[in-house]
Amino acid sequence: MVPPATLSRGDYTVGWICALPLELAAAQAILDTIHEEPLLDPDSNDDNGYVFGSVGDHNVVIACLPSGVYGTVSAARVAKQMTTSYKSIRFNLMVGIGGGVPSTKEDTRLGDVVVSKPTATSGGVIQYDLGKRTGPDQLKITGTLNKPPQVLLTAAAKLEARDILGQSQFSRYLSQIIERDKNGAFAYPGADQDILFSADYDHVGEESTCSHCDQGKVRHRAARKTEAPKVHYGLIASGNQVMRHGLTRDRLALKNGILCFEMEAAGLMDDHPCLVIRGICDYADSHKNKQWQGYAAAVAAAYGKEILISIPAKPLQGPSVVRVRQSEILNALLLTQPEDDRNSLIIRKGKRVENTCQWIMKNQQYRQWLEQTNSQILWLSGGPGKGKTILAIYLTEELERCVNLKTGTVLYYFCDNQDEKRNTALAVLRGLLHQLLEQHPYLAQYIEKFFDGVETTSYTVSRFERLWRAFYTLLQNGGLNEVVCVVDGLDECEDESLKLFLDSLHSLFLGSKPLNTRFKLLLLSRAQPTFIESKLGRFPRLDLDVDCRHELRRDVEKYITAKVNELELGDQLEESRLKIVREALEKGADGTFLWVGFVADELKGKSKHKMEEILTKVPKRLGDIYKRILHQMEDKEQLARILQWVVLARRPLTLTELAIAVDIHDSNTQSCVEILKDQLSSCRQLLKVVGDSVSLIHNSAKDFLLGDVHSGIEAFCVREETHLVLARTCLDTIEKKRGEAVFRRGPEHMKDSYGRTPLFWAASRGHREVARLLLDNGANVNAKDKNKLTPLHVATTSEHTKLMALLLDRGAHIEAKEASGDTPLARAIENGSKEVIKVLLERGANEEYLHAQTRVRPGAHAATRQVSIEDRAEALLDLQDDLLFRRFEKRFEVMGFVLGKVLFLLRLKPFFKLIAKYMDYQLDQREASSFEVLRQLVVKDRSTGLEKAVRPVIKFCDRVVDSKDIQRLQGLVVVGNKLVQNALAPGSEALLGVAIQVGVAMFQRAVNQQFREGLDIIGYHSAQSLKIAFEKDKHDVIRREVNKCMLKWSTDVTNGGEESVDMLGAAWSLYKSIVFDGDPITTKEVLNIYADVFGELVRSKYSESLFSDLTIVLSNDAAYLARRRDHDAVQTVTKCLMLLAERGDDVFLDFLVDLVPASFQQILHRLPSNLCAWLIGEGELLAQDCFLQPQLQTRALKALIECLILMKQTYPTELGEALRYVKKIFKTVKQERILDEKDINQILYYIFGISNGDAASDCGSG
Repeated sequence: MVPPATLSRGDYTVGWICALPLELAAAQAILDTIHEEPLLDPDSNDDNGYVFGSVGDHNVVIACLPSGVYGTVSAARVAKQMTTSYKSIRFNLMVGIGGGVPSTKEDTRLGDVVVSKPTATSGGVIQYDLGKRTGPDQLKITGTLNKPPQVLLTAAAKLEARDILGQSQFSRYLSQIIERDKNGAFAYPGADQDILFSADYDHVGEESTCSHCDQGKVRHRAARKTEAPKVHYGLIASGNQVMRHGLTRDRLALKNGILCFEMEAAGLMDDHPCLVIRGICDYADSHKNKQWQGYAAAVAAAYGKEILISIPAKPLQGPSVVRVRQSEILNALLLTQPEDDRNSLIIRKGKRVENTCQWIMKNQQYRQWLEQTNSQILWLSGGPGKGKTILAIYLTEELERCVNLKTGTVLYYFCDNQDEKRNTALAVLRGLLHQLLEQHPYLAQYIEKFFDGVETTSYTVSRFERLWRAFYTLLQNGGLNEVVCVVDGLDECEDESLKLFLDSLHSLFLGSKPLNTRFKLLLLSRAQPTFIESKLGRFPRLDLDVDCRHELRRDVEKYITAKVNELELGDQLEESRLKIVREALEKGADGTFLWVGFVADELKGKSKHKMEEILTKVPKRLGDIYKRILHQMEDKEQLARILQWVVLARRPLTLTELAIAVDIHDSNTQSCVEILKDQLSSCRQLLKVVGDSVSLIHNSAKDFLLGDVHSGIEAFCVREETHLVLARTCLDTIEKKRGEAVFRRGPEHMKDSYGRTPLFWAASRGHREVARLLLDNGANVNAKDKNKLTPLHVATTSEHTKLMALLLDRGAHIEAKEASGDTPLARAIENGSKEVIKVLLERGANEEYLHAQTRVRPGAHAATRQVSIEDRAEALLDLQDDLLFRRFEKRFEVMGFVLGKVLFLLRLKPFFKLIAKYMDYQLDQREASSFEVLRQLVVKDRSTGLEKAVRPVIKFCDRVVDSKDIQRLQGLVVVGNKLVQNALAPGSEALLGVAIQVGVAMFQRAVNQQFREGLDIIGYHSAQSLKIAFEKDKHDVIRREVNKCMLKWSTDVTNGGEESVDMLGAAWSLYKSIVFDGDPITTKEVLNIYADVFGELVRSKYSESLFSDLTIVLSNDAAYLARRRDHDAVQTVTKCLMLLAERGDDVFLDFLVDLVPASFQQILHRLPSNLCAWLIGEGELLAQDCFLQPQLQTRALKALIECLILMKQTYPTELGEALRYVKKIFKTVKQERILDEKDINQILYYIFGISNGDAASDCGSG
């Protein structure tokens, strides 16, 4: 918790109001800490006196009414001033003493507690002296006061359930108050002092004691088994006069169901809704005295403390609040997910053999590195094939288990020189920063300056020095305790960036300024290139080849045993043969896993004679192994081309890409991919197919093929001229005639479906040499595509300045205008690229016409000619937003106009197909129409523009949903699926963003219109679309759009918007549809997103609003399903909750479980008792699933009891059907030994009034 001295007024979130100084003293006694008073605004008109402190994680401000000034008006004034001065207060408690109603049913005694609880006709508090006179001494109470906030009602139900289960902490908190009481002010008077007179007998004499009263008028009640006070829940009556007349008390109580009388609560409930907690100090009759007031104040305060302890505190600001800036920074840093990379490595390399790698946890040098209290590097080095990556995977898994996640952070990264996204030090740093911010979102505030705007962000993520400064800033200023980091495959990084990384580490760890964070870094790599050893030489080193050779040898022996066992299972070899194989592998392994793997794979399926030959002739060095494998290949020429493509590709190629690259065509019986797979099978010891991608089996193979030329296998070796050969192959492939679809036209090169020649694609990717080759062979430098873009436009957009210079040198028109009138300079401004703008200005680009399209005064530009190129470029960047949005408006004005005009035709079905075809046409034209702008908007993250873009489409869809025409809606969602399919093409993420926004809007509209059949249709098709999107690896786009929707929800809540429930209803409907569809990948991915987003919100200031909105969503859903008695749909709801529960921590679990009784409470007044009972019965499966999980057992049982208590209050005489279902659930409770038979009997008796014997027979043997 924040130290008391640093708290401000904004840190106090709970208001606690008392009427008497004695009540204030009791409240102070329950505080865990007492705080200094925060500074108050000197101009404030707040006359209240306050006490400040904390209860659990809550910061509480306590106010007391002015001495001698009681009643509803005074209470309202104090509450108003409190909430004005302390605007962060989430809820209030009114805690103190009151007069009890001694009914036979409730058996209220002095020292008990009464808690306000809403009924079907009131909010839990009534003002008994406000109403309409209907006769002498007759007052009809009118009006209804507000009920307490949902968070307090839910907490009270939780405490009631705890009490039933014997888990209440109320008595413990009461004991703490009494122990702190040095003067006996809160002492228990004793049961013999609890005296109740008949209602019709008034007090005798002026003395406060009843020494002169007739003891024959005392009502005698059975003694309680315990002195512990009981808690009663029900109606509290409030008024401006003290109730001190027994007959009036009983008359009002009987008529209205009142349990307690007091004088303040009615003044709060409408404007300051609160939970009223009253300790019973008298019986609201003429025999009032002060003997029980101290103890009653203490019991009320003790219950108030238990209420607060049961409610998770929600920070106003801090690391768990979902902020758009955090999302923007995370998106900018994202290249790959290290966890996914680790899983891919496990698939590629195979799982770790059991009991290997465990020795590292006991290694003295490793333990010293892990346990020391200062920052340090440990370098773990080893030759190729020594199992470094498997060891790194093991270490990351173990560190995640053993590092204290409350005080420490685990980061890891796996380099891979076969993947351009993972083979630079820049990529390593981006990956580590992304992980760090994912685990601690609040850290984003420390590095926002590095991501301030599009250009700054682009510069930061592309510059190692900037990222290193950001990383260092977090370590130095982020308040982190310990960061433990593992980086594997350092030697697979590009040399120059790796040198920068190692130099930075050297300065960090050996510099004079110590880090504020304990940073422990474990690096795994080979000792090559040599500069690695020279730069890491001053740090502790663990050499696998020297220091760990014995441990490594034992691991290799275990690996050999596993491989031999595979041979035994596959080839059914006799023991003697297996022994020979094992001995040969042990003799030749030399501590190298890779060598063992190669030889074992070669032995598979071979005859005994062939095995002997292999074991005799197999080389002992990896290089010789590779040479031998290549010598044995039959179609050397074709396989050499395959290997060359795999080695030189900047990322793993797909099977289709590789088949095209090596010129494989479909045959009559096989596809090109099937043919390629057959060819790859002959070099499976060098290449591996994982999913749809082809990669080398180990980095050492790449080193070998890029190394010296070896006799007999020259064709396989990659030389400098190989790059040119592959480049020419690319051009041949582009220009090659393929049937009738592609052909040459005179001197021009072929064009794609967008009218773009190969020069466009070379310009887009920055391939200067390819562009030069094309231009030398007659390519048109000023060719235009269907959008009137030139290669210079494309190169400008892609920010390839060197290629731009080449095009301009070859005659490219610098003022060429595309379809929207944009010149390359306009494109550069829209793209936010200062360097590109400078290049164009230096080449004479004209700025004049730009000012006619923007708000900038024409005269303002004249001065720019007198300033430097640098300043002119800076000034032009200010036009970015104006240009982008104006181009956007032009692109969409036609589509908006057409859709707007045909909306009125929606009721005429023949026109619907025409509208659908028009939308389909627009989507098919994404590059040549307005959807190119959408790509720009997404690339620049202009969410406002994107929302504006899709508004005409959403309006169109809203009308379709509003019509509630199933056939039309089916047609529309088919068009939507087309949109998603188009969005899966490379570079079309904008379309997917549009699809998600439109889909969410349709969900929202269907929820708002209560169009349940429409929800089912939209949900089914959305689940199918997302399934396809996830298969195409569009996780990041989906996550980003979902985060934006949730951010919009939180903003709507903050601004008092009315759409928040509909938005959550849409999110819930989508989630249900996906779970019901049952696709495991989509379910897992969406579940991860929802668990992350909701997990963040549960810990944020929006938690209470989230709970309230979700309660409405779930209650609406459950009520609808109950009316239809839709068993399958209810089971889907329970499965949705269970899946979320499996991903949550204790706070999230409590949040989810509390939703069940809160939703049930709202349902009770909307459904008849038989349907409410049916819902409890449907919850049997959920309860049984929960009872099988230890972390959910107690939570589920409490939720069930809360639901039964709520049903008892609403339908006290109609519990028979519910009892029938409950018996089944309690059989499970007994079988799982969650409760014993005695506890079960007590619960059933408390709720259903069943005798112990009946309960035993009902739930005994079953």
